[in-house]
Amino acid sequence: MREILAALETVYRELFPQLNLRQWSGSIYTWLTQPVLDPANSGRVTMDYLMKLVTTALEWTYQAGEPDVRAETLELAAQLLVLRHDTLWIIDGAGPIVEAPAPEAGEQGDESRAQREQEVAQTDISPHPMETSALAGDSAPSANPAQCPFSRVEVPIDLEAWAESGTRVVECPDCGATRTLEPHRGVLRFKQHGRVKRKKLTAKRWARREMTWRVVGGDTGKE
Repeated sequence: MREILAALETVYRELFPQLNLRQWSGSIYTWLTQPVLDPANSGRVTMDYLMKLVTTALEWTYQAGEPDVRAETLELAAQLLVLRHDTLWIIDGAGPIVEAPAPEAGEQGDESRAQREQEVAQTDISPHPMETSALAGDSAPSANPAQCPFSRVEVPIDLEAWAESGTRVVECPDCGATRTLEPHRGVLRFKQHGRVKRKKLTAKRWARREMTWRVVGGDTGKE
């Protein structure tokens, strides 16, 4: 697993100059082998969960403009992965605000177990959809300042509420652009778009307010 984290450090080096994922390998191993993610108690780290955890934390770190991911950011991403491990792809860009953590003790012992699993997990480290200019320029978020970092980000709106809302328009929480969305395979994902100058909107639409997605504008009386 440490070698996989080292490879991810290389992949994301352009966006995160101080990235050091390997220092958290013990904690990552512990989070990914808890019963919800490892019901058979095999002690094995699943590549899919590893990539979801790391790229979600990096998405939040990118949005915060930080050069390296923090332990608390990884831990919060792990908590969300436990709650949404069947549906989590990329969480929208508004990540947590956390204080710099102190190094966790006992990581060395966990790393010895993780070392045995890297032979299984060390298969294909293919680019995750979040990877950007270092690999594929059309993926999100982009290092290109003209492209909004909320491009192709999953919008966590309940589909039943979505169907009953009467609107398919969604407002980008980053730049205010609006797009008409439709769910694909049970997931709503904001379309790739360039950053626009934010302007006052009045039409009925879905928007994120205080970290909650709800319908605003139009005849709702809410903004």
